[in-house]
Amino acid sequence: MTSARSFAFSKPIVIVKSGKFVESLELALTHSGLLAGEDKAYDAAFKRAGVIRVEETLDMFYITETLSKQRRPRGKKLAIITNAGAPAVTAVDSLLKLEGELAEFSSETIKELEGNVPTRFIRNPLDLVSDAKPADYEKALRAIIKDKEVNGVLVMFTPSLGTSSVETAQVVLKIAKENPYKPVLTNWMGADLVNEARELLSSHGIPTFVTPEQAVRTFMYMYR
Repeated sequence: MTSARSFAFSKPIVIVKSGKFVESLELALTHSGLLAGEDKAYDAAFKRAGVIRVEETLDMFYITETLSKQRRPRGKKLAIITNAGAPAVTAVDSLLKLEGELAEFSSETIKELEGNVPTRFIRNPLDLVSDAKPADYEKALRAIIKDKEVNGVLVMFTPSLGTSSVETAQVVLKIAKENPYKPVLTNWMGADLVNEARELLSSHGIPTFVTPEQAVRTFMYMYR
């Protein structure tokens, strides 16, 4: 912990710590002969040392990859752009559970979005229609990423008739490169239908996630 406290000032340190419950601690004891102690004590020690504790092993790989590609957010206010309502609700649930915040769009952003994107309500998450075109995503992301109340953006895409996963990914790349000071995370859902787009995003420095929950958890780990 002394070493971690020293290095955490200059480099992020990520830890996965197992043995959160009595039953799993007892199992660990039978394997190693060591008593791990109460989990809350570890949480306190990690926090004091400036170490980020993640829930799952996969989280560790996601956060280290994302930190190598994107800047850390300066706050915990996330904006969400989507063409499917249900996954966005899942993302909001995860964000609030982790004590994150939904960014409130400024009046300038709302004015820029009104009449320019296909949605009934200008709010966060910004729910575009299911067959939203790449140009719709471009207009939405261009306006939202400039908002001072927004610390990061999660762009979500679900395949539908008339949509293009690759072209939508290309416009996200374009806007993200023009605005490198805020993290842009993506969640492209649809398995084989979106693999090409996901590879395009990842290879150009834009983290992409299989589920909304993974994307939101990574954003919050970055903030912490």
